[in-house]
Amino acid sequence: MTDQAHKGDVTTLVGTIKDGGVVVDVSSATVMQIKLESPTGVVATKTAVFDTDGTDGRIKYLTSISDLIEVGMYKFQGFVTITGFSGHSDIVNFDVLDNIE
Repeated sequence: MTDQAHKGDVTTLVGTIKDGGVVVDVSSATVMQIKLESPTGVVATKTAVFDTDGTDGRIKYLTSISDLIEVGMYKFQGFVTITGFSGHSDIVNFDVLDNIE
């Protein structure tokens, strides 16, 4: 994922779950989500999957063509629940640009 995409693009959003700056092994996660916020503040919660095997704390979501429909600044944040821990990734901002119609 770069810091920008275009309206309607299919792109991968990746979040790394950390606790106190230390990567968390999320391979046993029972809940994995990416929360995606549009420029107008609409938040959609998407089901995430492991980016690799979860031991690196990385989860991802592949957007669909209907996810990035507004032009402007989006935000996303990963969230997981594992036994004894629930936590978020850092919030990532990225810009969605318009296309020639």
